[in-house]
Amino acid sequence: MPSEVCQAQPTCVQEDVGSDILSEDEDQEHSNSPTSDSTDSSFVWPETNHPEPKVSTGYWSDSDHTQSEDERDPLIKHRENESTLVLPLSDSEDNDHISSAGRKFWFAASILPTYTETIAVDSPISSVDSIVDSFSPYLALREARVDSDYERVLTELGAEWRFVGGSLVALAGLEAGVFGFSSAATFQITNLAKRAIAVGSIASGIGLAIDAWFLLVYCNATPAKFQKMALDVYGKYLFFCISARIPALCMFTSACALMTFMLSVAWTAWPSAVLFMSFIVGVLVSLQFIVYGLHCIVVFIAEVARSIRRGIFRCLAWIRPPPPDKQEKHALER
Repeated sequence: MPSEVCQAQPTCVQEDVGSDILSEDEDQEHSNSPTSDSTDSSFVWPETNHPEPKVSTGYWSDSDHTQSEDERDPLIKHRENESTLVLPLSDSEDNDHISSAGRKFWFAASILPTYTETIAVDSPISSVDSIVDSFSPYLALREARVDSDYERVLTELGAEWRFVGGSLVALAGLEAGVFGFSSAATFQITNLAKRAIAVGSIASGIGLAIDAWFLLVYCNATPAKFQKMALDVYGKYLFFCISARIPALCMFTSACALMTFMLSVAWTAWPSAVLFMSFIVGVLVSLQFIVYGLHCIVVFIAEVARSIRRGIFRCLAWIRPPPPDKQEKHALER
């Protein structure tokens, strides 16, 4: 019996030691677990693994790892009859725990926008500036601030100068061919036709020269160089905008002179055709003004007719005696 007791004792000791080790491990795991009794009983862990939406003064923002659509809602929804408790942030451990009746929120700094839109105030322009701007890019140059604005204006002017140059070459060729007409030609050349073709030739020559000058100077210029060269002695773009449209003005003058020459020559052969076609084209070009004038005339006549009708009814009502029932009613009122 003593020997059996001695053999059993080591076994009991080993079991006790093993149980002690297991109990220590369980205590350690229990202390690290969220539901451990070592923490304050008032602490409540969040229901989800994701942090709550961040809230700051006047701003709501989501966390970087938000995946739920409910958490992306800018308004935080609470349960019914559940009070919300927001504690100030501090380094102490007491502020890390809140009562079970509240919820914990993470605060983020208010990030205000760093960009503010510039409000452009229209500066008053004179009547001369408004007139020049009606046929030139004066206002675009005046309001240009960056290189892209000047480059856009230069591109538009360059395209216009190239088109006008080609048109002037064609007009000059037509007008130069007129000088080859002999006195024995089928159509008679009048003095008006000669003067018209002379004016057209002059306008074409001057326009070609000025257009070539603008293409030579400004075609390959950079926006910064164009900005400096376009300024006049007064520090404005007024005179450049006027001179930039001279080639187009010469093209218009040459085209009108060529039209006058052709109409003058055609008049000697068939005057009625010249009048008829000129009248039709003139009506079509000014059709909107003709329709507007007729509309104003019709409205004026209708207003005059309504006024005359109202005046006649008033005169009849004043001359015609009132009916008997109205006379009796008027007498009773007296």
